Order: sequence, then structure tokens, then C-alpha cells
Amino acid sequence: MYQAATRDAEAARYRRAGALVHALLDLPPEQRDDALIEACAGDDALRDEARWLLAAAEDDEADALPPAPVLSACDLHLAAPTPRDYRVLEAIGEGGMGVVYLAERVDGDLRQRVALKLLRFAVPADSHQYRRFATERRILSALAHPNIARLVDGGVTAEGLPFLAMEYVDGERIDAWCDRHALTLRQRVTLFLKVCGAVDYAHRQLVIHRDIKPSNILVGADGEPKLLDFGIARLLDDDVEHTQTDLRALTLAYASPEQIEGAPLGTASDVYSLGMVLYELVAGARPFAVGESTHRLSRAILSGDMPAPSRLARERTGDALPRTRRVPADVDAIVLKALRSEPAHRYASAGALAADLQRWLAARPVHAQRGNWTYRLGRFAWRRRWWLAGALVVTALLAAFLLDRDAQHARIAVERDRARAVARFMDDLFENTDSLHRRGEDVTVRQMLDLGAASLASRGDMAPEQHAALLFATGRAYNALGRSDDAAPLLERARAALVEAHAPDEQLAPVELALAAAYSGSRRLAEAVAADERALARYATLPAHHADEMAQAQIRALHNHAVTLDRPLADIRRDLDAVLASLEQREAPVALRVAAWRAMTMAWGDDNAGATAAAERAMSLAQRAYPAGDPRLLPVRYAYVTALQEREPERAAELMPALIGDYERRLGASATVASLLGNYGSLLTRLGRAADALPVFARAAEMARATGGEDGEMYAWAVANTAGAHLALGDAARAEALVRRVLPGLVRRAQSGGATEAQVFLAAA
Repeated sequence: MYQAATRDAEAARYRRAGALVHALLDLPPEQRDDALIEACAGDDALRDEARWLLAAAEDDEADALPPAPVLSACDLHLAAPTPRDYRVLEAIGEGGMGVVYLAERVDGDLRQRVALKLLRFAVPADSHQYRRFATERRILSALAHPNIARLVDGGVTAEGLPFLAMEYVDGERIDAWCDRHALTLRQRVTLFLKVCGAVDYAHRQLVIHRDIKPSNILVGADGEPKLLDFGIARLLDDDVEHTQTDLRALTLAYASPEQIEGAPLGTASDVYSLGMVLYELVAGARPFAVGESTHRLSRAILSGDMPAPSRLARERTGDALPRTRRVPADVDAIVLKALRSEPAHRYASAGALAADLQRWLAARPVHAQRGNWTYRLGRFAWRRRWWLAGALVVTALLAAFLLDRDAQHARIAVERDRARAVARFMDDLFENTDSLHRRGEDVTVRQMLDLGAASLASRGDMAPEQHAALLFATGRAYNALGRSDDAAPLLERARAALVEAHAPDEQLAPVELALAAAYSGSRRLAEAVAADERALARYATLPAHHADEMAQAQIRALHNHAVTLDRPLADIRRDLDAVLASLEQREAPVALRVAAWRAMTMAWGDDNAGATAAAERAMSLAQRAYPAGDPRLLPVRYAYVTALQEREPERAAELMPALIGDYERRLGASATVASLLGNYGSLLTRLGRAADALPVFARAAEMARATGGEDGEMYAWAVANTAGAHLALGDAARAEALVRRVLPGLVRRAQSGGATEAQVFLAAA
């Protein structure tokens, strides 16, 4: 223990050193050492004390104290008026005029850990130091707040040393705790609000702290902050002399400008320190450079010139800062308002600072911004963002409903006008039909369609979409009757009218599909493939499910590719296998599966076994699905007979006449029947029955001339087949004459558009 005289000498030397350092801090750093040596005048102890104090003043985390003796449990026994005792465990800090130990308070059966603060030396009861220590005890005894470390006990030791026993907080400084737990900006502000509440409570008890810094705010394991070290706190009603800041009571990095200038202090000084702590929590660093000299740091604080927290955070981390830690403009404004140089321009109290932070948390306009109406409107919108989002969704749905309703009304109007046009058209059609009946004539479906087509060609009183709808309906009816040659011109006109009217894909896609069927039936296979591809492209854009229509287009295009041989047959079979698998998986209509197997018959080419198997599969499916005599069986029978021509030509020849008769009864003179007749004649020629084939070829040529003209491919093929029969009968001159009639046209088509299988055969003939 120190002797009284020694303690008095040390205290006097400490006070001299403190006054000397005050003067040195006003000098540039490079002049201080020479000035210190001159001022100490050979007093080495004073010089060492002053140098220590000067270094501590430049350390923002040190409390500028001389080295203190380290006590153990055997060094110190505390006696008090009541039966209690304290056992010192270890030194945990130094501050103000005392040393702080971790101790155990023993009061009967009670064992309680406390932070025990002792003066460094015994002092008379009437001395300034004793009065200051007593004031601290009085201040602490008046504070009872959950976020302020409370006073447990106080008194004088047996050796005359005043002591305070404070609540021991086993925690981590607030900035380190926030970083270790990776708190978001909102979580940091929420935690900081509790510190503001504690400071505001102290201010309402007429107490200012004067040394608020992260190391004086510890966060316990329960996440609750505790404000420590009211050791330099003062009552607001104390003398002005007691509100002056001395060097020992100042942590410079968190000190307010008035503390540095030695001006009287008020609650605004604590607001400034709170602002500096908040700055460090949100930006991750203090606004002034670490290691800055005391002189320059003081000047920077007094100038009030510091970057916004958001700017410092960006400079430190760039894009690495998490989105939840980015500092918005409102928080910048709050922090900088708390750090204004003039106390009157800061928040009036810690409570006012907390209130503005709570406004930011609630997305309300903060007072620090002083924003215009656009800022306040933006805050209102953000605060009500979920309500506004819901309102926007409802508004969007309502607008969509109204737009859809208008579109529906427009569609209904179009459909109404179209229905009226169809009704007028049908009235005119039936009126013309009645006139034929009155003349005693029987009217067939084809005749009715012919009348309708003629009427459509002469009418100009319809809108383009209405006209296109009637052309489309008539063209489809011709397709259903197998009159592809009659259907194609009508469907071409329907398509042209819709394209000119910029009709949607929903209207154009079915027309392309019907046009592909007409081209295919007319043996215009390249045009059929192009139309099916256009149909597929248009159906793909529609939101509704059109799987059957798309499958129909795919199958027909693959069938026509197999006929024209413009793609490898193996590739066509692979694509058909994929289509068939898809049809089986979704249990598509049987007509599509039959069509796919018919296409597969053609895709096997010269492989008679594969073609026959595919034809038999198509026939089996069709016979199970359709009754005998159903016209939908005709194309399946056609494919089956075609497949039999190579493996069982005699059997195919037996089936052909019945098939041709059924087709002719249904379609009349048509390209399909002409094609069948040509196949039958070729089969008879191969079987050595060329004489029987000649009348068949003659019928085929006449029918081809009637349906497609003498420039048509079907007619040329029929003539060439006839020539082949004459050649087989030994009449080479007649054969040559027939071929020379059609050969120039075939050569021209082969040169201009590429040769089909039929053209190549005819050119060879």
C-alpha cells in the first residue's frame, strides 16, 4: 500500500503533468517533445508522466491513467459499516481516478460478482477528489434503468479508500457484438435505440454521461445493452466548474466539439457521442482516420466536416456490403444531424434522436431530412407498400377484366356480324337451290357448294373477315367432299383476306391447316408442306391447347416429305415414331393415329415388309374405330393397297377396282381418283396386262385433264403411263408420240422447281 506522503506527491505530479499536456496538445506534433523537455527542467519523473499522458490522450480507447497497482485477494480487505466483505478476483480496467476490479461480494450467504471501483489513494473527506467520488455515488444511486449498470454498494475501505460496487456486466462492446452476430442495419438501429433510452433516462434524472463510446456499452448474452462508467458523469445542476472537461475524462474520438473547447456541457454533448457511436455501427468505422494525431483530430471534430456514413461504407467495402447493411439517405441524415458542430442544431435530446430512428424503422418521414412533398409521399408509399401493392394488383386485375370485357364485346360483335353474314349467305344459297328444285332438278351437296362459291366470288358487300370466314367454311366443305381442287382457290382467297386485314394467328392458323389439306389432296405437295409449317408456327403462338391440330399438320407434312423424297426416309420414320409415342401417351383421337401409320407406310419406301406392317396397323385401327362403309376408311384402304403392290401385286390388283369405285362414288371425277386409276393401270402393266391397262390410263388422263388441265402434273403422268403400256405392247411409235406431247413441260418444271419422283419418271420415259 502507498504511504500518505508518497500518494500526495504522486497526485501532485499527476496534476502538473495533466496541465502540461493540455498546453502541449495545442502545439504541432513535431514540436511537442522539445517543449516537454524544456518544461520539465530535468524532472525525469514529471517528463515520463507527461509523456505517458500525452500518448494516452492520442489513444481513443484509453482513459489516460497512470499505472495502477495490481491487487490480489490477499492484498485487499474491505471493511464496511454493515457485515459484508469483498474478495478481489482480478483487475479489469482503469478509469477516472480509480482502478476497477472484478470482485465477489460476500454478504452472509449471498455471493455476487461486482465491478469494484477504488480510488488510487486515500483522500481527505473535504478534498475535491473525495467530493467528486461522492458525487459519482450520488449520481449512480439515482439511476435505476434496465440498460444502465446499477450501483450495488458504496463506502470506504478500512484503509480509507472510497469504493463503489457496480453491477458486473459480462458482455462484449456493442460494435464488436454487432459485427460478430452479423446484424442487419435495422437490427443495429433497434439495439442502439435501447442505448438512447438509457441515456434519455439519465438526462431526465439531470445526469449527463460525458464519455459515451462503444467500450462503455456492453451487450450481454441475452442481447441487452448496458451503459457503463458514469465515473465522469455530472449533474446538470452542478457548478460550471464541475462541467469543464479535463484530459483524464475525455475519449477524444467520441468527444463533442464543446468538450474539446472546454465549454459548459449539456445533454447535447451526449447526443453528439451517441451520434458518433451510431455512425460507427452503421458505417463500420469512425469518420476520422485511425491513428490521426490529437491536434488534427481535434480540428476535424471542431470543423464538423465528415463524410456521410453511406459514403464511408461504400469506400470501405464497395459492393461487398450486404444489401441489409446498406445505409439509406434517411439514416445518413439522422447521423449527421446528431453530429452537428453547433449543439443547438443537433437533436434536442437522446429521446428526439431515438424518435427519428423509430420513424425510419416505421418508414415514416424523418425530421432530419426536412423533405418536400415528394419525399413524404415516397415514405408514405413505402410504409403502405403492401397495401399499395395489393391495391395495384386489384387495379391491374380490374383493368385486365375491363380490357378483356371490351375485347370480348369486340369479339362478340365480330361473331355477330359474321353470323349475320353467314345467315344472309345461306338464305341466298337456299333461295337459289329452291329455284333449281322448282325446275324439277335434284341438287347435290357439291352443286350447293358450287352455287355458294359462285355467290362469294361476286359479292362485295361484306367485311374482309366475314368474307374470309365464308370462303374458309366453303373451302373446308369442299375438302370434306374430297374436292381439293375446288377447295384450294377459296382457301387461298380466305388466307389473303385475313392477312390483308392483319387478322390474329387464332384466325389464320385453321385456314393454313385447311389449305395444306387442299394442296395435299391436289398433289401440290411442296405447297402443302409449306402451308402445314405455317400452320404449326401460328398454332405455337396461341395460349390455348391445340395439340391435335399441330399433330395433324406434323403428320401430313411428314407424309408428303415421304412421297416427294426430299428428306431421308430414316429421318421421317424417326419423327413419326416420336409423334406416335406422343399420340399414344395422351390418348389422342384415333384418326390422328391412323393418319400417322398411313404416313409410316410411305416412310418405309421400298421396304415392303415395313410398309405392309404399317399399313396393316393403320387398317386395324381404322376398322375398329369406324363402321364398314365409313368414308374415313378410304384413305386407309388406299395406303394398304399401295403397300401390297410390291409384295402381293395380284392381291392389290383384285382390291383396286372396288377402292376406285368407292372413291369415285364419293368424290366424282377428282385428282385422287385419277391418281388411283394411274396406280391401277401401272399395276396391270407390271402384271403383263398392258391391254387391260390402256382404258384405265385413258380414264385417268381424261379425269386429270378435267381437274388439273393439260399443264398439270397428273395429266402428264397419265399420258406417260399410257405411253408405257403402248411400249409394252410393242407400239413404240405411239409411245414416243405420247411422251413428246408432255416431255417439254416436265423438263421446264424440273429445271425451275426441282424434279419430283413423277417428273423424274416421266423425263426418263
